[in-house]
Amino acid sequence: MPNDPADVFYTLADRGPNGEFGKDKLRTFPNDTYVPRLYKIKAANGSIEVLESTKLHLPAGKTDAYSKTAEF
Repeated sequence: MPNDPADVFYTLADRGPNGEFGKDKLRTFPNDTYVPRLYKIKAANGSIEVLESTKLHLPAGKTDAYSKTAEF
C-alpha cells in the first residue's frame, strides 16, 4: 500500500493442493472449514513476520454457489 514501508508485503493463502477423486477426477476441498486469508507480512533480516491476517468471506447471509459456504 502507498504508506507501507518497502519491507511490507501482502499475500494470499488458499486451501492448498486439492485432490482428484473418483472416475471423473473431481476436485475436492481437503478441509471444508478452511477460510482463505489475506496476510500483511514484513520481510526483514532473513525472517518473515505476520503483521495482520484477514479472513476472506462473503457478506453475512451470502453463500458461494459452488462451495455452499460464505468462504471464497
